[in-house]
Amino acid sequence: MIRLIILLLGTGPLRRLWSACLGIALLCLIAGIVFVGDIYRPAEIVTIDVIGAAFVVEGIARLITLAAIGFPNATIPVLKSLGFFALGFMAIDIPADHNIVATIVLGTALVVDGILRIAAAIVIRAAQWRKAIALGVFELGVAMLIASPWPVQYRNTVPFCLGVALLGAAWSFGKLGIQLLRLPPEASVTDLPLFAGPNWHGRGLLHPSQVVPKSWDNEEALTVHVWTAVGSAINPTRRPIIDRYIAAMDEGGVISTGHAALSLPPTDYVSLCPAEDIDHSPEDFAALLRAGVENDVPGAFRPSFEEECAGWRSPDRDIRFFRYNADALRAFLALYRETPIYNLTSRNCSSTVALALDAALEGALGQEKPLRTVLLLLTDPAMWLLVLWRARAEAMTWTPGLILDYAQTLQFILTGRRQQWFARIRTMRKRYSVARQVQLLEDVQTRSIRPTLVSLVMTSMIFGLTYGLSAPLLALDLTRMGFGENVIGANAAMHAVGVLALAPFLPGLAWRYGPKLPITVALLVVAATLALFPVMPSIWLWFPLRFALGAASETMLVMSETWINHISEERSRTTTLAIYTAALSLGFALGPVILTIVGPQGRTPYLIGGGIALVAVLSVAMPWMRSPLLEKPTQPGMMRYLALAPVAIGATLLNATLETAGSSFLPLYAMRAGWSEHSATLLLSVLLIGAIVLQVPVGWIADRTNPRRLVIGLSAASAIGAFIWPFAIAYPLLAYGLLFVWGGVFVGIYTVMMGVVGNRFRGGNLVSVYSVMSIAWGIGAFVGPGATGVAMNLTSHGLPYFAAFACALFVILPLLQKRGL
Repeated sequence: MIRLIILLLGTGPLRRLWSACLGIALLCLIAGIVFVGDIYRPAEIVTIDVIGAAFVVEGIARLITLAAIGFPNATIPVLKSLGFFALGFMAIDIPADHNIVATIVLGTALVVDGILRIAAAIVIRAAQWRKAIALGVFELGVAMLIASPWPVQYRNTVPFCLGVALLGAAWSFGKLGIQLLRLPPEASVTDLPLFAGPNWHGRGLLHPSQVVPKSWDNEEALTVHVWTAVGSAINPTRRPIIDRYIAAMDEGGVISTGHAALSLPPTDYVSLCPAEDIDHSPEDFAALLRAGVENDVPGAFRPSFEEECAGWRSPDRDIRFFRYNADALRAFLALYRETPIYNLTSRNCSSTVALALDAALEGALGQEKPLRTVLLLLTDPAMWLLVLWRARAEAMTWTPGLILDYAQTLQFILTGRRQQWFARIRTMRKRYSVARQVQLLEDVQTRSIRPTLVSLVMTSMIFGLTYGLSAPLLALDLTRMGFGENVIGANAAMHAVGVLALAPFLPGLAWRYGPKLPITVALLVVAATLALFPVMPSIWLWFPLRFALGAASETMLVMSETWINHISEERSRTTTLAIYTAALSLGFALGPVILTIVGPQGRTPYLIGGGIALVAVLSVAMPWMRSPLLEKPTQPGMMRYLALAPVAIGATLLNATLETAGSSFLPLYAMRAGWSEHSATLLLSVLLIGAIVLQVPVGWIADRTNPRRLVIGLSAASAIGAFIWPFAIAYPLLAYGLLFVWGGVFVGIYTVMMGVVGNRFRGGNLVSVYSVMSIAWGIGAFVGPGATGVAMNLTSHGLPYFAAFACALFVILPLLQKRGL
């Protein structure tokens, strides 16, 4: 990043910062010695906790920036952002494991990076490739050092690695300060030894007109033209990452690498090609990757953009710059054309365009206050993305795919440098809305929906794990702190308050942004909220956190249900929703199991819950997860949907009432009937297993029968089954079998109604119905335990009689709703 910032600032401002560089070098040297030598013990706490929190913030900032920029094919940056998020959580000090997780993560990262660096250096053989191998060997040595408990203890792994990095930074900043002091006033910054590596081009002393151009803002655009590898091949075999960034193979086995060029009005055009076509056959391609002089061949510069298009085809993408130094670019091109040599790796069409951009944009941001500009660039996550593209090019080579992403990011930084963040967000929102409306008008069809369905099902199960883990964990922690049932109940009620508060806004969010962005934000909120619970200084701060957790949960559930319902085929919609419901229930059931394994003490279970939520973010971030287009709700208010879907809302109310009542009172009911505590708990587990296993058969039947009749039958069977409980409870085997079937039949009512709602409503109307159903769920969850408690005070069989009465009462709804549900 330092080299890119230096390039954008130019010579003038930087020569005045030599003393600042030396000061930073001194601070890095002192801090590095402290951390490596373990001189000051509190430094470990600062490093592990504060730096870990900084990684979490950086991961969030990267994800938000990627969403705002809206680049296509941003899977790699998304994965890197999630990596920062996860690394931050793992770097935070956990006394129980002596920070062994951070040791494993950092050691593995160093090993992987060292191996890749060595492999790339051996294959490419670029300039200074031996130095790259030495650096890779050094990384492997550091990895072995931190993997051993001596001399660096596991608890000191992160401070040690940070200290080594700070010592390296001190060396780099010290050299940079001395080099800036010695840099001639009219020299290019690329003449600094810092830029002596591959994929850079020193340009020596510059003419005054190149140092200070007449104007940085030009009326005519400097254009980067990119012909992608896929677009250049005939019927290519698709391999997503390789196709974009390396090469594509056509149906005849011929490899195409694409092409890149640059045009500067009125007559300058640079497009470097081999004078004679190079055979890119698979057998010879590996040998051609070496950057040595043995692969240098005569090169030729195409005369004009028009002739290149006429002889081949038009480019796939054009990226235009209006802020550039035309004189500096022309001077560079005149010098560069004197050496007509082509090398597939070290001097190709894409590296030529990258070097031309360096010449044209050197000093483009040097007219502003340098320290302010440096600060803005360091805190602009788009710069981090730019560094990612440049680092990949330096480790491997420039390719048309890399130059496309690099030029797009660079253009965004230059055009948006004075734009405030809120203005960027508004611009992003407008672009996002326009793009979605265009897709809606064109009725864009996506690829196979199966990967999306799998990701949504996995997301529901992972989220169920998070919720099933956090709900009992918070109650246990509050109990351990000495708080009574009133405080615990009030804190749990904040979850429902969050659900009810956000529900009215969900239809508008779904219509404007689609379900993907709200789900992603909701999961990030869940992860951040769970990480904050154990560090809050006051227990009363848990109440707003529980409110945020409830609102995020509501968003995730409603949006994911809408999404999976929207893309499901009508002939198998209920079966698909049954799989979704079963996965969610499985997650709920496995949450307490994880809590039993790791224990409820300390920050570990909270961080595990946050990490699980991040895994769900990763599932949603996959490139095949394309958000569907949802129409605006047609009804003026959500309560209108109460009249349009009374049976579905009633089924939700019934399900929540009996589910919460059963979870609270079924073990107690069995124990009053003479069962042991273990057997009573097992009875509840059998009911939950039935609710999970039998959903797919119920959904399959619903897709092939009349749903109204099926709901009536399931409701009647649930009422009869609950009425039989008092007789079956005396026979354990019979009770286990009955509760297994009853759980699947009862939950099947809700599953069938989800499918019915999906068939009747679309877009924003579907979100509105689900929002009302969520409100009904909150009401049922609030009423169920209280009403059941009253019933059990009246009679020892109050739980089954209350369940039978509720199911029998519900049967009336579908009987009265004769024209549908």
